[in-house]
Amino acid sequence: MRTRTIILTCMLVLGTGITAQASPLKAEASRYAAASVPTLSVNVFESAKQVLYGDLENVLSGITAVENKLISLAIPKDERVWDMLAQAKAEYAYCKDMLDAADSEARLTEVKAAIASLQMMVNEVQDYAAVFEHEWLDKPIVFADSEVERICVGHWDGIRGGIITDEKDGKLTHGEAAEVTSLDIFFQGANIASFDELMYFTGLTSIPE
Repeated sequence: MRTRTIILTCMLVLGTGITAQASPLKAEASRYAAASVPTLSVNVFESAKQVLYGDLENVLSGITAVENKLISLAIPKDERVWDMLAQAKAEYAYCKDMLDAADSEARLTEVKAAIASLQMMVNEVQDYAAVFEHEWLDKPIVFADSEVERICVGHWDGIRGGIITDEKDGKLTHGEAAEVTSLDIFFQGANIASFDELMYFTGLTSIPE
């Protein structure tokens, strides 16, 4: 009987020891599981953030394309299309700052909505710029110097695809000026006071001295 009691006592002691030894392993496993969840969430969060950065880059590409087109056409800075473009660029910067500072899923949702609104704004700018470009190219140039106007209209009125046609109207449009590739010798000896409109001759390959 005494022997049995001793054996049972030993078993209880050993059992308690095993339980005590197993507890740290269980706690470590729990800590690992708990740590794994935030790590996965961070990865998903960063991936979602990178997607939004990609969306912003696409929007920026649209803005840049419009800006480059306006520059190539020598559109004056006081035209409304430039104001629209400036507003779109400001909104882009705002969205970029929001995205840089975003630190939660809720913030990303706000940024996503802001980018969607920005994209709609840029679409409107692109549509307006396309219509404006067409009207601008058909718009006659107002020359400050009558002698410059006489020479330009006399030589390039009606130019289409680099060829002078019979489609003349006694004026020179921005589109016609953009097709001129050389001023040749037409201004040699001419008595002119100014030729600020030269900026609209964006197709020139060289300018004579």
